[in-house]
Amino acid sequence: MTRLKRFLAYAKLTLAALLGVFLVLTVAANYGNETNVWFVRQFDRVPTLWLIAVTAVVSIVGFWVLLRVRGMVRDVRAARAERLREQQLAQQQILARELAAQERRIDEKLRQSVTAPDPRPPDAPA
Repeated sequence: MTRLKRFLAYAKLTLAALLGVFLVLTVAANYGNETNVWFVRQFDRVPTLWLIAVTAVVSIVGFWVLLRVRGMVRDVRAARAERLREQQLAQQQILARELAAQERRIDEKLRQSVTAPDPRPPDAPA
């Protein structure tokens, strides 16, 4: 194991341990505490630990929903851009067909003018 990998492994372990200690201290400090909360209406004597837990869960779920909505918006934009690209390609193909038909008509007219017999009589001076 390289030194960097070992350092990162111990750093992650230390961070996890610190988070665990923080969690234990938060539970110990708020074990018997109660608080009054206003959320649409007044709630009296709500256990602080439950308030912390509900706040954490709502925050995580809200973040998850926000990520999903952001992904859906990105997908809708990509679909709209793809549809616009398809419409532009279809329009470009129509214009290309029209241009090809116009070029064929011009080529045919040129071919007819080059291969057309000279309208002057053969014995007339040039």
